[in-house]
Amino acid sequence: MNNQIKDIEKLLQSESAELILDIATGRGEFIKLLQNTLKKYGKIIGIDNSAPLLELNRKNFSDHRIEFILMDALKLDFDDGYFDMVTISNSLHHFPQPSLLLREALRVLRKGGLLLINEMVSDPGQSEAQQSHIMIHHWCSHIDRCRGIYHDCTYTKQELSAIMAGLPTESRIAYDYTYPLADPRNEPMIQAYSGLIDPYVEKIKGHIEYDRLKGEAEEIKLHLQEQGYAPADSIFFVLKK
Repeated sequence: MNNQIKDIEKLLQSESAELILDIATGRGEFIKLLQNTLKKYGKIIGIDNSAPLLELNRKNFSDHRIEFILMDALKLDFDDGYFDMVTISNSLHHFPQPSLLLREALRVLRKGGLLLINEMVSDPGQSEAQQSHIMIHHWCSHIDRCRGIYHDCTYTKQELSAIMAGLPTESRIAYDYTYPLADPRNEPMIQAYSGLIDPYVEKIKGHIEYDRLKGEAEEIKLHLQEQGYAPADSIFFVLKK
């Protein structure tokens, strides 16, 4: 894989934006990246539909220029062209119709502004350690669906490119990257990931799929022990409106 992390860093380091919207912000990981990498920013608003996550973010972010708001990503409460930059990281697979989400993101983006899309991918050919990441993620998505939470498996690069191709944007660039990990077999890291698995499957105890997914959990933990863990490949889209 052509690792283009440096190219992404250079791009962000050259960009300034007065108003930024981070959609489906989760724990604010992408906002932290923007904080540390952008040349300059005025205000960042992170929106999500999880009130507990947003409250946690308010405690963890001390920068007064960062605000967190409870909001439906498909019905953004902002005027057309309000933001200079809109970002969505590892969230497209949480929406049944990602194209609707992206069109709403473009609606609130000004002409000439940037839409940044960051997504892990499940393409074949990744290392066994990376397969651990993919296996865990897809297994968690099955459990979430059992809980009535929409959470699809991650896309391939080809599927994501097809989604982006249908958007009315002036230009688009795609960067392939993966975060290098010094030791995929680091025992404390493997134990930490293994320790997250059993409590997660207990969320659906009593569900018809419980026994099957609990069995898969043991297979995933065995794979982790034998193959280690490494972040899956990702793709970073830069779209100009």
